Amino acid sequence: MASVRAKLEEDYWSEVEFVPPGITGLAQPMGVSVMRSFKSRCRRLYVNYHINQPPRQPGVFFMTQIVLSAWESIEEKRIARGFVKAGLVPIGPREADGTFRVPEPTSESVSVEEEESETE
Repeated sequence: MASVRAKLEEDYWSEVEFVPPGITGLAQPMGVSVMRSFKSRCRRLYVNYHINQPPRQPGVFFMTQIVLSAWESIEEKRIARGFVKAGLVPIGPREADGTFRVPEPTSESVSVEEEESETE
């Protein structure tokens, strides 16, 4: 797992933190707002298909279509509300296209992190 963390931090200037068990619903916006309805829609599509069709083992294409259909039924505002509810509301300077400006880390910020990890 350390290699995934290192890759994300080096290539994407991200800090990776692992979420302790049991707090997904409190801290992760997709868990808060989307996943319950997404899973429910997948289940409903799967069951409805099998009620109306002869029994057979579902294939990869069939399952992909279910996931795609369920995901497309999720409204963007539901996802946005999840971020607000989880307290993860983005603020700060934006680029011309509306995306948030993320500065490239400086060598000074890297050295501070290295010093902190050495003291632990």
